[in-house]
Amino acid sequence: MALNHTKFLSVWSILMAIVCYFLFYKTEHFADEGTPLATLVTNQKNPVNVRSLNQLNFSGRESGSRLYESDIVSTPANSKAQIIFDDGRKLKLGPGTQIKIKPKSFISDDIGLTLLKGSVDIKKGSKSNSEIILTAGNKTFNLGKSTTGKISYNKRKLKVSKSSGNITMRDNTGKAKRLKSKKIDPAEKAKKIKVPKIVSKKKKLLKRMKMKKVLEKF
Repeated sequence: MALNHTKFLSVWSILMAIVCYFLFYKTEHFADEGTPLATLVTNQKNPVNVRSLNQLNFSGRESGSRLYESDIVSTPANSKAQIIFDDGRKLKLGPGTQIKIKPKSFISDDIGLTLLKGSVDIKKGSKSNSEIILTAGNKTFNLGKSTTGKISYNKRKLKVSKSSGNITMRDNTGKAKRLKSKKIDPAEKAKKIKVPKIVSKKKKLLKRMKMKKVLEKF
């Protein structure tokens, strides 16, 4: 009986060790990386920096590196980069851009992004079937599956340029507005005022004299 009890305890200890390994080590490792969603494409001369979920500082990444949910991608002031999602969607990041990839939703295939600063040019892929939900400042933009456009955000200045498709903008109150025009500035809705040309009296008089001379010839 004592021998069987010892065997039972040994087997139980091994099983508990395996369970603890998967619960703690594997879960922690998965949480560190998250779910891979995209691939980074960069210029080898100017590496792009990425900060993962549990990292305090940015680290340089080479072209071809996989990007995970909650990663923040940062391009230097003299460099550009591309993020290619697994469904074919492409993001072209301008110089000095920081963008965060939000965790994947369980109920949809939408791509969630937060533009912290800089500019992002959104392109559709050959097989893209997901919408993009991008937050910049206090505005959230829903870009349809076939929508292409550029969004810039710097020091609270927000600019949107739509090439094709539909873009719906929501503010922090939840009000939705579909953007129709090609060039929109939601932050500054300044109207272009045409300044009338001021013609001096001297010029008017000279024109009249010229016209008078022409008429006298006839």
